[in-house]
Amino acid sequence: MGVNTARRVLGGLWLLAAVMGPSAAEAEEFNGKTAAYIDWAVKNCEVKSTDQEHKLVEQVNANDKSHDAFQRQYMAQFQAKELVEAGVDTKSRQAKCDSLKEWFGPAGTHLAGLMTWEKAPAGSPGSSSTAAGGGKKGRRHSQ
Repeated sequence: MGVNTARRVLGGLWLLAAVMGPSAAEAEEFNGKTAAYIDWAVKNCEVKSTDQEHKLVEQVNANDKSHDAFQRQYMAQFQAKELVEAGVDTKSRQAKCDSLKEWFGPAGTHLAGLMTWEKAPAGSPGSSSTAAGGGKKGRRHSQ
């Protein structure tokens, strides 16, 4: 392989890495802290956890070795000062909700697709009355 070919290949790999984000080694893993954030968001941010998140929890619960550590990490994060203080007032709660939606929403920056919501918050970019995360649009009424 010539020098120019090698440069093009390496340049292409660099571009691919930049577009795809962190490598598998750098990617975040689902853990008790993540589950606590998502549960807090479900209770405080009008979001839903996704089937993907449920499967990850089931996988952890099925593994006896990691289950106890996961539970300890979950409880510590759920009771952490960060989440307790975020629930104190509306402004703090909304700021934390916005962060968690950015991290774990359909186009999340940490672990995408672990939560969804019916519609984008009012006044946010892309807010509309359509379902943003593929959630249910409404109940069907029988006739």
